Amino acid sequence: PVIGLSAATLVMNDYQEAPLMVARRQYFDMILRAGGRPVMLPYLETEEDVVSMMQMIDGLLLTGGGDVDPIWYAADKHELTGKFNMDISQARDWTEFQLMKHLGDKPVLGICRGLQVINIFAGGSLTQHLDAQDEQHLHPEGYAGLDKNLHPIQLSPDSILAKWAQQAGQPLEQKVNSGHHQAVDRLGLNLRVSARSQAGVIEAVEHVKHRFMIGVQWHPEKMTDHWLAQKLAQELVKAASQPTA
Repeated sequence: PVIGLSAATLVMNDYQEAPLMVARRQYFDMILRAGGRPVMLPYLETEEDVVSMMQMIDGLLLTGGGDVDPIWYAADKHELTGKFNMDISQARDWTEFQLMKHLGDKPVLGICRGLQVINIFAGGSLTQHLDAQDEQHLHPEGYAGLDKNLHPIQLSPDSILAKWAQQAGQPLEQKVNSGHHQAVDRLGLNLRVSARSQAGVIEAVEHVKHRFMIGVQWHPEKMTDHWLAQKLAQELVKAASQPTA
């Protein structure tokens, strides 16, 4: 199955007038190890282009990256929104919400920002900057430091993640890597919490009506040896292998 990876924006000093569309190699490697064929989806400008692109893929991976413009959940911009990683990208926001709009019943996995996109699309909102007690989720080295920033989360007993844990003989408390400064505030329609951190921050969500829509706030693409990271990719590819309705 072909898994579309949403692109991020990279602005280099010598290319200020022409920012690059990129997707980190770890996302490609994660899908390849799970048996899928990853392709990067560019920013698009029309709904026709989005529909055409969606016809080319069997599943969607919403990747991590910069903050979503709070206009998408009718909030004023916090002074630190867009300051911690990349500038807000209107092109990326529009493209990803259009991809969700035309998803149909194709499976989708959201990572970090991707979870937040899923929640906003479902009518939810974000906490634009976590309080001081939640700073375990931040890391001074950014994405490069995620391997050193493991913290415990608790899987919700009635979640798909908990079911997987039971099948794998794993406990409901797991350690994951996080590097975000925003998080889910108001939960979107038909979403339920799959995991929380010790501070109560929502670390995973799942859609109760869609056949496969899961968002995680951590970075499984950086946890190649972790059973849950492997399972997320495998189940996405497995769902994408099945016929759509």
